[in-house]
Amino acid sequence: MDPNDPNGADAPQKNANAPLVVVDGMIYYGDLADINPVDIESFDVLKDASSAAIYGARASNGVIIITTKKGKKGKPVISVSTSTGLAYVSPDHYDLMNGAQFIARRIAGYEANERRQTTIGAGYYQKYDNLPSGVTLDQWKAYDGSGSAPDLDAIWLNRIGFAPIEVKNYEAGNETDFSKYSWQTGMTQDYNLSASGSSDVVSYYMSLGYTKNEGIRYNESFETIRSRINLEINITDWLKVGTNTQIAFRDESPIAVGYSLYNTPYSSMFEDDGKTLLFAPSGYVNAPNFWLEMRFHDRFIKYNTLNSKIYGTLTLPFGFSFTSEFIPRFNWNRDYESWSSGHQLWAAYGGQASRQNTTIFEWQVNNMLKWNKTFNVHAFDVTLVQNAEQYQYWRDYMYRQRFLPSDVLGYHRMQSATENIEISSDDQVSTGDALLARLNYTLMSKYNLTASFRRDGYSAFGQSNPRASFWSAAGGWTISEENFFKVPWIDILKLRLSYGTNGNRGVGIYDALSNLNIGKYVLFTNGTAGYVSQLYTSRMANSGLKWERTSAYNTGLDFSIFKGRLRGNIEAYYKITRDLLIPRQLPNITGYSSVFSNMGQVDNKGFEIALNSVNIGKKDFTWSTDFSLSFNRNKIIHLYGDYVTDPVTGVKKEADDIANRWFIGHAVDQI
Repeated sequence: MDPNDPNGADAPQKNANAPLVVVDGMIYYGDLADINPVDIESFDVLKDASSAAIYGARASNGVIIITTKKGKKGKPVISVSTSTGLAYVSPDHYDLMNGAQFIARRIAGYEANERRQTTIGAGYYQKYDNLPSGVTLDQWKAYDGSGSAPDLDAIWLNRIGFAPIEVKNYEAGNETDFSKYSWQTGMTQDYNLSASGSSDVVSYYMSLGYTKNEGIRYNESFETIRSRINLEINITDWLKVGTNTQIAFRDESPIAVGYSLYNTPYSSMFEDDGKTLLFAPSGYVNAPNFWLEMRFHDRFIKYNTLNSKIYGTLTLPFGFSFTSEFIPRFNWNRDYESWSSGHQLWAAYGGQASRQNTTIFEWQVNNMLKWNKTFNVHAFDVTLVQNAEQYQYWRDYMYRQRFLPSDVLGYHRMQSATENIEISSDDQVSTGDALLARLNYTLMSKYNLTASFRRDGYSAFGQSNPRASFWSAAGGWTISEENFFKVPWIDILKLRLSYGTNGNRGVGIYDALSNLNIGKYVLFTNGTAGYVSQLYTSRMANSGLKWERTSAYNTGLDFSIFKGRLRGNIEAYYKITRDLLIPRQLPNITGYSSVFSNMGQVDNKGFEIALNSVNIGKKDFTWSTDFSLSFNRNKIIHLYGDYVTDPVTGVKKEADDIANRWFIGHAVDQI
C-alpha cells in the first residue's frame, strides 16, 4: 500500500473558485507564498464585471491586483530589514490533563457507559480507599470475582481500562507530560535586502529575502528564499523595455509530529533505556507513537519557481502606443519520500520510497494597441488586446518496495528495490486565446462611460463550443464636480453603475473528451479460468460542453469627506451564474458514473460597506482605522433546467428529463 498520494500538491488543475491574482499586470498562477510582502507597493481588489473584464474568463471570481515596488527618482536607496519572533502555545489554550484528572475522567466515562447498559455495584470503578458509604472492601473486590486477589491497585486499574504499561507507571508514580513532545517554541526569522533607484533612462528595484518560520508543532518549519528584479529602460523617446522577474525557492520537507490525543499521562514515550521510541506509548497497538513517523519517514519537498514578464512599449504618433509582453512561468518541483522498515507498521514492506518530479512551463503573449487622446472636454482611452497562451505539465512518478540489502538510502537509490508498485507519467497541455476591445470615455472629468467586448477561447471545452463572447458596460457620475453641488465638507462623491457578463473555464484540461483505459478480467472457458485484456472508455465525452456564464449588476457610491479624513464606499450587487460546470451523475445503465456538463443556475446578491478613517495623520505618526461590513445571500435557483416542451412527446417536463435521455443515448452510442 502506497502511503503517498501521487496526485497531491502538484496536480495540474488550478483552483477554479479562487480569485484571479494579477501581479504587475501579469496573470499570476504561482503560490502567494513566493511573493515577498516587502516587495508589495499596493494591493487592490476588483469585484464588478466591468473593471475585471480585461482579464476575461479567469476573472469570474474577482481579481486581486498586486503592484510591486519600482525605483524612485533621487539618490539610490539601499534598504536592509530584519525581524524575529516567537510562536508558542499558551498553556491556557492547550492544557493536558494530569494523572488525577485523567483518572477522574476515565471513571466518569465508564460509569456513564455502564448506566446506559447494565447495573453495576456501587463504587465499582472507585479506588479501594475511596469507596462509597456502606460498601466494604470485600464487597468491592467480590464484584468481579477477585476476592482473593492481593494487588488492589491491579484490580482497580484493570476495571478502568489501564494497560500494563499504564499500571506500571501508576505504581511507580511516573507521569509523562506529552506537551513537550507535541509543541515547540518556534522562531520566525525574516531578512531582506533591496536596492532601488531611478533616472531619466533607467528605473530599477532589486530585492533578496530569506524567511524561516518554525511553527508551534514539534519539528514544523517553512523556509524560502525569494528574489525580485523590476527593471525598466528608456532606450529612446519612443521605445522603452523592461522586465518584472521573481524567483523563489521553497523547502517544505520537515515533517511535523502528529497529535498525542491517544496518549495518557501514564503512557511512556521511550523504552527503559530512555532512547528507543516505544511503539505504543499507552500500550494500545492502534495508537502508535506519534514520533515514529518523524523518525522513520524521510521527505524532500522543494518548489522552485520563476515568474517573469518581459515587455516593450512603442510610443506612436497621434496618441497611440503599442505594447508587447511575453510572460513565461517555470516550476520545477521535487517530492521524494521514503518510509523505513524500522517502523513496525511498515516493516512488512521491506522499505518503501517514491520519487515525483513535476515540471510546469506556461507562457502568455499579449499585444496591446492603445489610443489615448483628449479633445477639449472629451477624453478617450481605447484599448485593443490580442492574447495567446499555452500551459504544459510533465510529471514522472515511481514507487518501489523491498530494498536490498537495506533501505537505509531510501529514495536516493531506487534501483535497490526489488518490487515495482507503480511507475507512471502524466503529460498535459492546454491552449487559450482572446481578443478584447475596450473604450473609456470621460466628459468634463465628471461623466464616465466604459464599454468592453471580449472573445475567449479555451482548448478544454467541447469541440462545439471552444469560444464564447462576453461584454460589459459601466457608467460613473462624479456628483461632487457639479456646479450645483456645494457641500464644503464632502471632497468626493461618485455614483457608479455597471453590468457585465463573464465566463468561467474551471474545467479539467481533458474533461470534455473521452479516454481509453486498459485492464484485465477473468474469463472461464471450459472450466478453466484465464485473464483477458480489455480496452474500455472510463470517461464520457461531451462535445457540447461550454463556458459557465455569469451576469453581474453592480451599483456603488464612493465618497471622501473632511479632506480625506474619512473615505469609503457602499456597493450592492446581483450576480446570476448559469450553465455551471458540474460533473453530472448518470444512471448505471450508461456504463459511466458521471459526465462533465453545464447545468443549473445560482444567484448571489448582497452589499458591502467599507470605511477608512485617518484619526491622526502627522509627519512622524499615523493612526488609521478600517471598517468593513458585508452581506451575501447565495441561492440555488435550479440544478438541471427550466421546464421545457419535450420535442418527442410534446409534454412539458423539466429540462433534466430530456437531457438525461440524450446523455443515455449518447453514452450507449459511445459504448
